[in-house]
Amino acid sequence: MSSASSSSRNHTVIHVKIGELAVSRDLPLTTIVGSCIACCIYDDRNKVGGMAHIMLPTNRINRSNDIHTNTKAKYADTAIKNLVDSLIKNGADINNLKAKIVGGARVFAHESDEDMFNIGGRNAEKVREMLKEYRIRIIAEDIGGRGGRNVTFDPSNLTIKVKGNGYEKIL
Repeated sequence: MSSASSSSRNHTVIHVKIGELAVSRDLPLTTIVGSCIACCIYDDRNKVGGMAHIMLPTNRINRSNDIHTNTKAKYADTAIKNLVDSLIKNGADINNLKAKIVGGARVFAHESDEDMFNIGGRNAEKVREMLKEYRIRIIAEDIGGRGGRNVTFDPSNLTIKVKGNGYEKIL
């Protein structure tokens, strides 16, 4: 069982594009993030997990925009809800959910932690806030820094492989 929200699939992996989410029991979910956040939420008891590729902290202009399939995960303030809803529809128990988050980098040369344009930092902050609101504990994270990351979440063993500029780690 695997379901994707307009994410591209091949036979071995589900590619989660920016602003999208996907849920799977067996196929790995993969994406590339810079200032965006790959938010992976899973239920280890019911063996189902999902990934949202979150682009921005909030949609202040048009909240109804997130009802479209291709933007279900564009904004942190609605992506977490949409991912949790998808997980529950696929057999997850909301009381068993845990999260791992990756991304939130400062990708612009002159960007600082205090910069109002620190999208990565603001994304991470909003994702943490939304997960706390849903009482979903963050088990692991790889947040901040300067570069992009390749992220692969394997729901069959609940691990995330993160490859960055010059490093690789398992969360």
